[in-house]
Amino acid sequence: MFERFHIIIIAGVSIVIIFALLLITGVIPGLRTPVGPKYKLAIWGIFDEPKVFEEIIASYQKKHKNCEIKYYKRDYLEYEKDLVNALASGGGPDIFYFHHTWLPKHKEKIYPMPKIIPGKEKEFKFMTPYDFQNVFVDVAFSDFIEDETIYALPIYVDTMALYWNKSIFAKEKIPEPPKTWEEFIEVVPKLTRLNEKGDIIRAGAAMGTAKNINRSTDILAALMLQSGTEITDKEKQKEVFRKEIEFGEERISPGARALEFYTDFANPLKKVYTWNKNMHYSIDSFYVEKTAMMLNYSHHLPTLREKAARLDFSISPLPQPKDIRVPINYPNYWGLTVGANSKYPLAAWEFLTELSRAENIKSYLRVSGHPTARRDLITWQKTENPEISVFLDQSLSAKSWYQPDNLAVDRIFGDMIELIVDGQNIEKTMKAAAEQLSLFFKK
Repeated sequence: MFERFHIIIIAGVSIVIIFALLLITGVIPGLRTPVGPKYKLAIWGIFDEPKVFEEIIASYQKKHKNCEIKYYKRDYLEYEKDLVNALASGGGPDIFYFHHTWLPKHKEKIYPMPKIIPGKEKEFKFMTPYDFQNVFVDVAFSDFIEDETIYALPIYVDTMALYWNKSIFAKEKIPEPPKTWEEFIEVVPKLTRLNEKGDIIRAGAAMGTAKNINRSTDILAALMLQSGTEITDKEKQKEVFRKEIEFGEERISPGARALEFYTDFANPLKKVYTWNKNMHYSIDSFYVEKTAMMLNYSHHLPTLREKAARLDFSISPLPQPKDIRVPINYPNYWGLTVGANSKYPLAAWEFLTELSRAENIKSYLRVSGHPTARRDLITWQKTENPEISVFLDQSLSAKSWYQPDNLAVDRIFGDMIELIVDGQNIEKTMKAAAEQLSLFFKK
């Protein structure tokens, strides 16, 4: 009798255990906590490998078991065209990389960040423009917010800085890199070497032309902004980079002065002559030590380390005008946004909001090496990755400008530089460039 009772108890306990296991594993679906219908989110990106998001995606999917997220690295050269075509056909990714200059020409392709998720008002809140301004550096606010609406979230903010070859500087007994443009034009001739025929055998800096200098048009735009040039008007309706201002007893065009300053480095008649159209591409010339200085972004650090592991170089802040009160630095970066065609725009924005939180974005920053866009992570990342400290500091004073079409700007500004190098008149060349750029404001 006792044995029979004992068997019944054991059987009962076994049934309870088995039933519990079935509940936990979800074999009995009717009694488990509902997770909602399954959905997939596709992310299109460039430059970054899938591994940069692995930890963030895995963590998010663990909490949202009905969500599957996949990242697809796209070809940079075809990215914008493929993205526009995919969205135009009614498809495209749920989430995609969005350049900080793209809002004027691609705003209609975005599903902006909503205010709430219906039914989740208490448990989940989206960022407000006020929150955005306090969380991210100022330049992101000006690039990604319009009419109190958030169109994208920055995943990092890169800025242009000065790369300089320490070995060349030491050989020429120059102890420090230039901090101002006034110092820059003094040091360039000391670093430049010409042969008996007048050919450049070592450039003091990669400055002066367009086609063989990486991001030459960014350098020119940075010089314009630092000189006080308004490239476009405050209403974002037209170009004004030829505008003249009162300077003492004369009227000058800061934009023309900036263009002349830049192209003088490719003028054989100038003391600062150090570059021409026959030089190798700027990045290549720098890593083979044929150029002492170049201006560029942090994303070229891995390239330099890979191509020239023994290159003795350092990074310093972008030179500033001597009398400038507040430094002006030049940005180049990408954010993430949600496509207008996404079937799950609220879920996509919920994921981006979670991704951008300080505790989550750290894994992306560690793997990618990009400088953070978050104010509260700048000090942390300086300790984590001291090599990019200059770029982190500069993000706080980065300034961009309204570009109606960034590709058109690159082409127009690049052509303008090349024409001046060929000896064309600055005033006439700038007028023609302004007329070309004005066409893109009328679209």
